[in-house]
Amino acid sequence: MKKEMKTIEYRGGVVSFQIPRHWKEEYEPDGGGTFYEDAPETGTLRLNVITSEARQGTLPSTGYDFLRRESSGEQAEILRLPSGDGMKHYLKKAEEDGTSLDIHFWEIAHCVPPKTLYLAIFSWTVSTEHAKKAESHEEIQMIIEELKNIHFYPDL
Repeated sequence: MKKEMKTIEYRGGVVSFQIPRHWKEEYEPDGGGTFYEDAPETGTLRLNVITSEARQGTLPSTGYDFLRRESSGEQAEILRLPSGDGMKHYLKKAEEDGTSLDIHFWEIAHCVPPKTLYLAIFSWTVSTEHAKKAESHEEIQMIIEELKNIHFYPDL
């Protein structure tokens, strides 16, 4: 059964996406958002958006093309989203206070030619032990499906 979702309009709508309705939201004054279920042994989704300017004529027309160009030789999955944006997914391992962690990253690139690039960087942190459970796999799949539908404000 699909969870009830709510739309997040991050920083006034720079990007919008959906998360489960019961998840908590926290925002840093200088940027960055954290989204999570307020329960033990659950993951935490974090978001930061980076804006950068390329030299005139050097920015590809789509975020997918940008990620393909910038990720050559890297071990990551890159998808073309229906919008033409690109989504790169990769996993890193870490340890904090003796606990092994799995951190999934999704970088979603949105190009606004001739020179503006928006990069939404999401991370999902969960204990390696919890990551082995079916519910963790379901959460990751839900996040992937929702991020495929991310929307960047059209008049950035």
